[in-house]
Amino acid sequence: VTKPQPTPVSMKTQEPTTKAEQVIAGVEKPKSPYEMARLFVGTNERRDAQVMSSFFKEALGEKLDPSKTPWCAAFVNAMLKTSGDVGTQSNMARSFLNYGKKTDRPSEGDIVVLRRGGSRVLGHVGFYAGEDENGNVQVLGGNQGDRVSIKSFPKSKVLGYRQPPTSLQMKLAMREVNK
Repeated sequence: VTKPQPTPVSMKTQEPTTKAEQVIAGVEKPKSPYEMARLFVGTNERRDAQVMSSFFKEALGEKLDPSKTPWCAAFVNAMLKTSGDVGTQSNMARSFLNYGKKTDRPSEGDIVVLRRGGSRVLGHVGFYAGEDENGNVQVLGGNQGDRVSIKSFPKSKVLGYRQPPTSLQMKLAMREVNK
C-alpha cells in the first residue's frame, strides 16, 4: 500500500495546502469514505490539531480536540458524513458493530472493529485496507500512533467487519424513521 506523504499544514494561509485542508474547504471531493480517509494519511493529532478539530466541527457539528480525546470513531463518522452517508453518531468504536451489514469477507473500505485490551467497552475502528504479508489486518484509521495511518493488527483482535449501507439502504432507512 502506498502512503501519501504528509504536507505542511497551515490553516492561516488563504489557500488550502494539504489534501485534508482541500477536503475541509470543499475543493477536493472523493467518491467514498475510504478514498477520503486516504487523503488524511499522515495528518497528526498534535501538529495538525487545528485542521482536525475544524474538520470534526464541520463534519459532525462537535468540538473535539484529537490530542486529548480518543478519536478513531469520530474520524470514521466524519469520513462517512462528508461522503454523504450517516455514521453511528457515536464516538465509541464498538458502536460500529451494529452499523451497516455484517460480513465475514471484507473488501477495501469496509469498516473493521477491533478489541482494545481486555475491555468489553473500549475498542478501535477504521477502514479495512487489506492484509499484510503476515496475514494481519491492515486498518486505515485515525488515532493510530497519534495520526491517520495504515496500521497492521492481528486478526485475533477483530470483533467484526461491517459493510457500510448503500445509498438506497440509507434512503429506505430514513423513510422509515420519518414515517
